[in-house]
Amino acid sequence: MNLNSDTFRAFQDDPILYSPLALVTTVNVAFVYLLWYIAVTHWNVANYAAWVRFNGPLLGNTPSTQLYLGFVVLSEIVLWLVGGPLLFYAARYPKGRRHRNTYLGLAIALTWLGSDIPLFVLDVTIAYNYGLFAVVQVSALLLRGISFFAGGVVTWQMYLFYMSKILQRRYETNDERRLLAEREELETARRAMGIRSAVPRPMKDIVKVSTTTPGGMQSPPPPPGVSRRNIPGASPTRR
Repeated sequence: MNLNSDTFRAFQDDPILYSPLALVTTVNVAFVYLLWYIAVTHWNVANYAAWVRFNGPLLGNTPSTQLYLGFVVLSEIVLWLVGGPLLFYAARYPKGRRHRNTYLGLAIALTWLGSDIPLFVLDVTIAYNYGLFAVVQVSALLLRGISFFAGGVVTWQMYLFYMSKILQRRYETNDERRLLAEREELETARRAMGIRSAVPRPMKDIVKVSTTTPGGMQSPPPPPGVSRRNIPGASPTRR
């Protein structure tokens, strides 16, 4: 994989864009997650009301019905007081893609810690120790498992994002900061001129060309789709 500093910098600016969720960023992901968490959380409520509370003698203390009810209540609190407002803000009032993804990732991470982990562990414990008995129990386990793994992926991406920021500030030299600032200025100028940024490609697909002009200055690479043969003073060279 050909990863340069520009690609790494882009990942730092927007971690969700380079995560498995990038395929669904064309829709309002925050609203989708809000509806998803409402459905999953209330299905755990239905699982407790329809199955768990009637099987206290079977479950005993591994886990107890009171423990399951406590985490269901905690999940509702996390959804309506923490995750829900953050998701709604990310969906309705973002100031940009990066701003939206920050609040989206924060909401998913907090909901994963306060809701997905405890209820997924309890559902797996019940299924492992006693088996699967009812449709509502199986559905709760399946939905919470999907929510657990999806939220874990996003939470891991957020962890990578913040850790890379910390490591960059700790170990990046002044010269590297200056070079990155110059590259950002160049990319800004290219976007202002309507020129797309260069995308890293395998070296076998890149034709080596001479970038020296008659005056001895370095000429910028041509825009995509433009042959250097049509640019005066720049001729292709053989590999």
